[in-house]
Amino acid sequence: GQQLGGAAFGRETNFFMKIKIVDRPGFYHPTELYEAFIYLILFIILVLIKQYLRRKKWKEGIIFCVFAFFLGMTVIGLEFLKVHNVYLYGLSFRQILALVLTFGSLVFFADRINFFRQLLNYFKKNRNEIS
Repeated sequence: GQQLGGAAFGRETNFFMKIKIVDRPGFYHPTELYEAFIYLILFIILVLIKQYLRRKKWKEGIIFCVFAFFLGMTVIGLEFLKVHNVYLYGLSFRQILALVLTFGSLVFFADRINFFRQLLNYFKKNRNEIS
């Protein structure tokens, strides 16, 4: 919807995939189309992961973690192609939120696969061997 309405668009470009925005000079990145294509690929990957995890019987929430991680990474990457007026430390507000989402998904994923518990047991075992 934003792409057809011209509400949001990328930076000016000479890339082969470019669009003309009404009442604006030059050509721009169609970032919303890039996003839609990436999300389509992500959907296919998530369906394949779901089929794989159903056979392996992993804990619930793994698919959400993968989705949240790749969603955050997509937003972080594509926001560099967009034009914003407000930045904080060189990042847009959406990128900062995407970093929080990405970090949160990694922590939740580590919890789902018991990474922290395994790491703690590893250090306890090694500390007892050294003593």
